[in-house]
Amino acid sequence: MNYEHWLEKGLIVIIIIAAVMLLITLRSETPCLNQRIIPASIEVQAGELKYVGFNTDTTSLNFGKVSPGAIVRRSIKIDFSQATNVTIASFGEIASWMTIDHPSFPLLSGQRQEVTFEVTVPDDTANGIYTGEVKVCFES
Repeated sequence: MNYEHWLEKGLIVIIIIAAVMLLITLRSETPCLNQRIIPASIEVQAGELKYVGFNTDTTSLNFGKVSPGAIVRRSIKIDFSQATNVTIASFGEIASWMTIDHPSFPLLSGQRQEVTFEVTVPDDTANGIYTGEVKVCFES
């Protein structure tokens, strides 16, 4: 067999392996039966006064106005009409500042699970409003 034949066979094998890996990746992602997107924001204001986040908004994760270096927590209660697995992830500007105490958990029908989000604002953060979102995925 000549070089071109081996090259052609090698290319076919590589394409087959790539296709199998793509199928495995697509199948391994658990689809959301339903999802909830929650807007998140925090306002950073440096100055002589120290700001502490306070917000009573129940439709978003608004961490309020805070000083650089602040640590702020907000909690929400998650429920769903049927038993499911829940996965929570954050995205956007504040995602790297945010930790989630229960990023995934099973949820029984009618059960409520409290989830706490903690944002740690870096000390060198410039004044401004920083945004993101939290995706709550109810897996099928």
